[in-house]
Amino acid sequence: MGNKKRFFLDVVLFVMITTIFKRHVISADYHVWGGLVFVGLTFWHIWLNRQWLHRLAGKQKKALDWLNIVLLFVWAALLVTGILAAKQLGIALHVLKPYHKFLGALSLLLVAAHIGFHWQYLKQNILQVAGVFRRVPKGIATVALAGMLCLGGYGFVDSGFAKWISAPFTVSARPANPAGRRQHTPQPFDWTRLGKAMAELAGMLYLGAYVTKKIR
Repeated sequence: MGNKKRFFLDVVLFVMITTIFKRHVISADYHVWGGLVFVGLTFWHIWLNRQWLHRLAGKQKKALDWLNIVLLFVWAALLVTGILAAKQLGIALHVLKPYHKFLGALSLLLVAAHIGFHWQYLKQNILQVAGVFRRVPKGIATVALAGMLCLGGYGFVDSGFAKWISAPFTVSARPANPAGRRQHTPQPFDWTRLGKAMAELAGMLYLGAYVTKKIR
């Protein structure tokens, strides 16, 4: 039962990260409040896998341990910059937004690597939940794999990832508008836009995880 609970939470976290990553794909409010919910669920994820915390006391750490340590520090910084930059929380330090974007892009790479280290665990649980995948012909599975990898590559180009990762070095160099910052006009919610964003981000995570798995 514990393993099923962990896997279900992992799926929820995966879906959430594909919906909150782009700030305006649903709404800025959802990005802020959904992000805080995501942080809470991440703490639950850590608690369910708390045996990892015991290993940190040891002298010898594996590559996954160091990856997780870096990811936790990045997420902590992402949380702090997100709270301080959020007008929904009454603070709105817009100078931190470029760094928040950079940390978000960096966290995406680290999460993808984290998934890659747990590739076998995820594969086993997915096949247990959806055994129909076992009956998929090898040729079709290969084509689907290639399609996901291509989607991930397209996502890194189309999603604006390069702007996120370079934000601290480029945004500050742009001249400010009269209001002191770039204005964004909210758009009506669009299921197509949300689906495209989720598919791109899922493909990006899959590509990063697959590359990590192969490197290992």
